[in-house]
Amino acid sequence: MRKYIWTFVVAVSSLAACNDNDEELSEQKPVEVRTSAAVTGITDHSAVVSTLITGSGENLTQRGVYYAPEQGFAIAESTPHAEAASLAGPSFTATLTGLEANTLYYARAYVISDGKTVFGNEVSFTSAEPGTTAVPVLGEPQISDVNPT
Repeated sequence: MRKYIWTFVVAVSSLAACNDNDEELSEQKPVEVRTSAAVTGITDHSAVVSTLITGSGENLTQRGVYYAPEQGFAIAESTPHAEAASLAGPSFTATLTGLEANTLYYARAYVISDGKTVFGNEVSFTSAEPGTTAVPVLGEPQISDVNPT
């Protein structure tokens, strides 16, 4: 009988330990950045990019969007970007300015959390003809870096 009680105690302890680890893992989800496929408010010189942040991003120090007229552009200090006005909330918008009319642009949102920069997916849009406003066109979402968590 003692053998069965001992086995039961070990089994319950093991399950309790697993549950504690699972809670720790769920609390420490990495920050993910998802840029909306629909860029809005497109004019001949500006556009608005919307972004959603998921995961544990409590220590955000900066967030915004880099943009350039080249697909897969490299990000450097000289790369144009627009910072979000606020660090609060799970989503943000950034207004890209200084665009050239009727030009294809690519944009990637980013956040800086705990000193680490995390980038979102790249989206594209075309700025409007001079003096007009473009209607946003939904593109096909590009999903990458899918992992079990």
